[in-house]
Amino acid sequence: ADAAAKAAATSARNKPFTNTIYETIDNNGVKQVYKWTLSLVNLLVLFFLLIIAFSNILRLNIDTYAVQKVFTPLILGVLLANFGWLICRFFLEISTILYHALTDPYAQGAATGSIQGGAGLFARIAQDGYGFGNICSIAKGETIGLGSSLLGSFVGTAMMLVAGILILTLYALLVARVWIITLLMVISPLAFLALGFPMTSQYFKKWWSVFFNWVFMA
Repeated sequence: ADAAAKAAATSARNKPFTNTIYETIDNNGVKQVYKWTLSLVNLLVLFFLLIIAFSNILRLNIDTYAVQKVFTPLILGVLLANFGWLICRFFLEISTILYHALTDPYAQGAATGSIQGGAGLFARIAQDGYGFGNICSIAKGETIGLGSSLLGSFVGTAMMLVAGILILTLYALLVARVWIITLLMVISPLAFLALGFPMTSQYFKKWWSVFFNWVFMA
């Protein structure tokens, strides 16, 4: 049992970050919220159609040309809204395929691009920084002593600090990416419905721009 637990922990630790997004969006709670959003969209469309129908029955003064002009993009928006989850998932799969296509050829037994790999790389760079004093001593042909040691320590410490900031920033972006994409997928029916109305199509464009940038980290 202990061996199985250790193996599971090792597998989870070595799993690429791309798997985390799938674990989040496949959560039943997330899918349920998406279904609620989709139901809200369908109710809004039904309410809009009922208003148009009663307006025609009661012969209210409405702009029929404007209504007819809205119908085609509205139908498109409703169709896209009902397939919004699959559309978002499709682009997410493409980003994952591209991720593995770019990183797998360079993988050497560990999860390429993981925080551990990045930390190891920066640690080696920092070690080179700590040897900066010795490099200066060899170049000048003399032992600089305490001054060179302090300089080397300062350079190495600065490199370690920069490396730590970069690693934390990368980690924060990866975590934020999961939750932002999840939120954008949940509200995708509303975004696609916005495509059906000229006055709200700008919100769809904004949603799509944010979604595309976070999916492909552009």
